[in-house]
Amino acid sequence: MCESGVDKKLVFESLQYVGIHCMMNLRSIWEGPIGKGYLSKLKYMALHICPNLTSIFTRSLLGNLHNLEELIIEDCPQINSLVCQESFGLLLALKLERIIIYACPMLESLSLMELSSNYLKVIKGEIEWWNSLKWLESEWSSKRKDYVANVFVELERDASLMDQLAKSGNSKEKI
Repeated sequence: MCESGVDKKLVFESLQYVGIHCMMNLRSIWEGPIGKGYLSKLKYMALHICPNLTSIFTRSLLGNLHNLEELIIEDCPQINSLVCQESFGLLLALKLERIIIYACPMLESLSLMELSSNYLKVIKGEIEWWNSLKWLESEWSSKRKDYVANVFVELERDASLMDQLAKSGNSKEKI
């Protein structure tokens, strides 16, 4: 129970949408162990303007994100990987359909583990970011790399991300 009397277990087990905006000192989404079922219904996560965020998904968090469908990361310049190094072995959200990455220059590679979803329909980002990605050839089959390249959609570098997503017509992306 929280101090307000709200059952935090019920809240974290029911949460479907998370939007984090302008958290200047946020370094990670979750630290330490996570309760079984916490965030298991989460479908949408958006992180906007978190300049000190270095870590998004940890081993304990990945185990609960069964239903994550969309991930937006905007203006988080310190992120260098979607999944923490100590989390290797677990796959990122097998139902993930959409990934939007904008103004995250330190994110220089995407692993097969991070893009393992068979439901992946679109990856949006700046073309400069996409073209500078480093692909670990031993990890990627040419067929999977071609598939991922075919779902990439370019975003304009000097335009507002929210305006671009609104124009694309995806209702969840407007949040």
